[in-house]
Amino acid sequence: MRKVNLYSFMIQVLFRILFIAAAVSRNITLMFLTYGLCSLTNCSLAGTFNALVAEAAEYTRLKKGTRLDGSMYSCTSFGMKVGSGIGSGISGWLLAASGFDASAAVQTAACNQMLLIMYAVVPLIVTIISVVIYYFLKVEDANKELRQAAENE
Repeated sequence: MRKVNLYSFMIQVLFRILFIAAAVSRNITLMFLTYGLCSLTNCSLAGTFNALVAEAAEYTRLKKGTRLDGSMYSCTSFGMKVGSGIGSGISGWLLAASGFDASAAVQTAACNQMLLIMYAVVPLIVTIISVVIYYFLKVEDANKELRQAAENE
């Protein structure tokens, strides 16, 4: 799972860079194409996220002998909800700070710049952080080693 997500997010970094280039050059067709490809590379995370949470819970069971499956899923769910709320709030504050006017036919240059940063640059940064996290996430390997150690005892 780690390798699939790592490689998917590495590919996504390339698509996000292309997306930024398309956005700056105002190439709408390329923007749609690269955004769709970015979405496809997220499919690996959608398919493995709960399994990764289960692997983390299994690590705790193997290491400490304590089952935390329910707590791990509850904390993950809570974190996703809080993160979504904070992210939405930050988006609104950034748009307000840049002078966004919902009734305006044309937004200011500052607002357009903020939209580009929020829609293109921030996701690239988050994707790069995800690559780093998945690079160091070795819970599957650690679980394998713990299982082998338990068998050898």
